[in-house]
Amino acid sequence: MLDLGPFVAEMVKWTLLLGIFAAIIAFFKSPRMKGFFGEKAVELAGRLSLDQSEYIQLHDLLLRDTDGSTTQVDHVILTPYGIFVIETKNYEGWIFGSENDAKWTQKLHGKSHTFQNPLRQNYRHIKVLSKLLAIEEGKFKSVVTFLGECTFKTKMPPNVVKGLGYIDYIRSHNTPVLSPETIRKAAETLESVDIGHGREARREHVDNLRAAHKDRSAKSPQKCPKCGGNMVLRTNRKTGEKFWGCANYPKCRKTLPVRGAYK
Repeated sequence: MLDLGPFVAEMVKWTLLLGIFAAIIAFFKSPRMKGFFGEKAVELAGRLSLDQSEYIQLHDLLLRDTDGSTTQVDHVILTPYGIFVIETKNYEGWIFGSENDAKWTQKLHGKSHTFQNPLRQNYRHIKVLSKLLAIEEGKFKSVVTFLGECTFKTKMPPNVVKGLGYIDYIRSHNTPVLSPETIRKAAETLESVDIGHGREARREHVDNLRAAHKDRSAKSPQKCPKCGGNMVLRTNRKTGEKFWGCANYPKCRKTLPVRGAYK
């Protein structure tokens, strides 16, 4: 009688190996790992392309604001020509947005997804840095770089770029506004106040983000800015996204985004 034991054992072994291999591939293709490797690519490109004696580069800073909240900054490059604060985004598909929009939109595989305007997000980082360093906000330059295989479908401002375009943007600034001593002290200050060297600090930051999002989502605008009626929380049937809609619909069709309705 044919002994199938070795054959079955071999099949089980290969099935397990293939399962592990698939899990590893899925892990490295996850948004978290894509973001991690994207930020590391920006860090490496900056170190290779910018003179480190003139451009002091700090990465992945976790800073505590004066109100006790925390903010995570992807990259800070201190130069005589300003302090460049870089926010990285890893998105694919089509990207729609403008400087003044509260939300931008990603369209991928026929589906739409909205996300916070990264320029507004980065402005929060600059405000925190300005207070911590006692340097006026005008000396900071906001930069957003998209790292994924995406296409801008609306005209973006010059400080919103793809890939390594942020390097050319930084190099386009050549008028000194900061002294070498100011830059040195700013770098020392940021290194000393960075709290992001342990799991507890990172966990606290994530908890802060979740609490802030929950608090924003729970608050409702008092009245409709168009007709004065009450605003009620509704759900877009196509996208599943929450929004505030006027209770007098369909007479009044005014809507407000959940996160932008009470800023």
